[in-house]
Amino acid sequence: MSIQRAEFPDDFSQWNSESAMSPHNRWFGMSRIIYAAFYSALLGYAGAGSAANPVHHEMILSLDPAQSELEVTTRITMPEPSKAGQEIRFLLHADLQVQSSQVSIQKQKDADPQLQKLRETSGVPLNLYRVILTDKMTALQLKYKGKIHHALDDSEETPGLISPDGVFLARSTAWYPVFSDNELVTFDLQIRLPAGWGAVSQGELRKDKPEGQHRLLQWVEDYPQDDIYVVASRYHEYRQAIGGISAMVWLRSKDDALAEKYIKATGQYIDLYNNLIGPYPYKKFALVENFWETGFGMPSFTLLGSRVIRFPFIIFSSYPHEILHNYWGNGVFVDYESGNWSEGLTAYLADHLFQEQRGEGAGHRRSVLQKYTDFVNESRDFPLTEFRSRHSPATEAVGYGKTLMLFHMLRRQLGDEKFKTALQAFYQKHRFGFASFTDVERVFSGIAGRDLKAFFRQWVQLAGAPFLSISAVSVKEKDAVYEVSFTLQQQQQGAAYQLEVPVVVYFRDGGHYQTTVAVDSKQHSVSIKVIRKPVIIDVDPEFDVFRRLDSREIPPAISQGFGDDKPLLVLPAGEETQRLNAYRELAEQWKKQQMPELEIVNESEVVELPGDRSVWIMGRRNRFRQAVISGLQNHGVEVTNEGVTLNQQQYYKNKHALLLSVRNPQNPLKTLLWVVSENAKAIPGLARKLPHYGKYSYLVFEGDAPDNIVKGQWDVTDSPMRAVLDKEGAKTVIRAAPRPALVPASH
Repeated sequence: MSIQRAEFPDDFSQWNSESAMSPHNRWFGMSRIIYAAFYSALLGYAGAGSAANPVHHEMILSLDPAQSELEVTTRITMPEPSKAGQEIRFLLHADLQVQSSQVSIQKQKDADPQLQKLRETSGVPLNLYRVILTDKMTALQLKYKGKIHHALDDSEETPGLISPDGVFLARSTAWYPVFSDNELVTFDLQIRLPAGWGAVSQGELRKDKPEGQHRLLQWVEDYPQDDIYVVASRYHEYRQAIGGISAMVWLRSKDDALAEKYIKATGQYIDLYNNLIGPYPYKKFALVENFWETGFGMPSFTLLGSRVIRFPFIIFSSYPHEILHNYWGNGVFVDYESGNWSEGLTAYLADHLFQEQRGEGAGHRRSVLQKYTDFVNESRDFPLTEFRSRHSPATEAVGYGKTLMLFHMLRRQLGDEKFKTALQAFYQKHRFGFASFTDVERVFSGIAGRDLKAFFRQWVQLAGAPFLSISAVSVKEKDAVYEVSFTLQQQQQGAAYQLEVPVVVYFRDGGHYQTTVAVDSKQHSVSIKVIRKPVIIDVDPEFDVFRRLDSREIPPAISQGFGDDKPLLVLPAGEETQRLNAYRELAEQWKKQQMPELEIVNESEVVELPGDRSVWIMGRRNRFRQAVISGLQNHGVEVTNEGVTLNQQQYYKNKHALLLSVRNPQNPLKTLLWVVSENAKAIPGLARKLPHYGKYSYLVFEGDAPDNIVKGQWDVTDSPMRAVLDKEGAKTVIRAAPRPALVPASH
């Protein structure tokens, strides 16, 4: 139930802030497990709230944004009556001074090594308080006040901030007493703030009234939470009841049309997921515009930056993802100790589902596998039980991508209807409770009617992926029956995987036959008999199996340049000074932010391009451009002194910036990437934007920003998972139509 990062597509190119694409805030995204030892040693409160019996906070929070101050009066109802002499401890921000309580409260010594460690780790000054309870005491009453102002750091993050621009408070701020590392709470929160300001928290808005020069809002959350968020600023507020849910939009500037779009989308997405999963777990969903650029998802609202909200694609991509997190992650909580299943399941039922509805599910899965292939090597791999949150392309490729594919493979084994039934059963059983991968396994095994323990063990508990190829393909005919035979090989190191591998046989008359082969050995002989002349066999043509791809299954792409273990970047020798300096600054920025192992050299230092790594070639005058130009001929691309002709369209050297990628001629497993811009002002923009276009083979930009106007992938023509049995007959083949989406687009 922790804060979720909004997910953005690969071509999130206009987004200038690294904040939304960076790892979770050090407090928000942290697994509670990391600090469990500290909390346990410091707090040790066995009575802290559980899902069945949470701690309840009744609070009056007064905010003074101009002074960065707050004052809180709170009554904390404990899960069970105390015993005489019982001790509890809690953490509170050190700049908040406790003014009164109905029992004695003692501040512990600052020298406590566990407290010091927690302060260092969190970056927040914390005080530890000790309370001795009286007999049958059921509630603790406190009053405290002080200042909270953690300015945004270099990563545009803060554990908590009260300022004239806005307010952000969370568990990370320790603005309310924290009793346990895994404490669950409910709350009745009244917020008093200056007139003209608004405030959002979880739960339902029960009261909203003026009080002289102030405004009082009451947010009530009856469902267990592991955090209490408060976000405040000056807002233009929009609200509409949709199917029993309050759809809200809180904008920092008036925009009726934008609010209407988001309110309409909220209703559509909640209706979709109510039918697929079960009832939406909260009373509202609110889109809230933040006072700095963020992409956060909290229970019952999402907190997005001003530019993010206004990107036209966000409402169709990231927005449904954040609504879905209210079911997975903030509706069924993640037991982080055993791994985070929520991100992959959310990506599967949002990002993947909408691509599947467009008939592009196979392409999306190929991109997922391509990212794993490009960014994850043996040293970067890990089992899903170790995934908490993403903090690099490799952790995203495993934690999001592998988990997405795990649920896809489950769906393929169970069938769509049983898969949907299992989703609903899992949601119903664990709603507002914690769930682990083991809980997923139990529910899905029950619906499947068979034990899925071996399936979950190999995909959840073990690192790695199978690497498949086919060989020894043959066709024999006897009595008008054709027998297609081949060997399916698992070439990865280590033991064989148990796999269900789809195989499609295409016929000369345009039809096809599809089957699934059960594989449990490194060398598996396959024989398929058909009564029509076969012309092509395709093994896993829709990328239904989680596996490491052969380089010939995926086109050259930008991700291969960023994902290489030891990439090389070659600066041009013959560029004028301004452009050369811009290329050098691009290289240094990438080395610092994306590729710490990047080697940056001048063209004069290189005799020939290496074959053991991917190479970035910078500039139109770089002498190594010819290696790229030669490879581009295979894709029908013509390069002249005037510019580039791509897909029968000409792009000019003085108007456009380009990225073009090809296979390294010395090693098809590696990639050459040519970055060209005659406009030095456009190069800083390329530095920011290119990392967000990972799956693409070529890009064209225009202007100083620069703005992307063309993007695409080269065709794949020589996949080792396909065998052509009849070249002439293959020309008549009609590919099988995409399978129906899990939920039809017309829903």
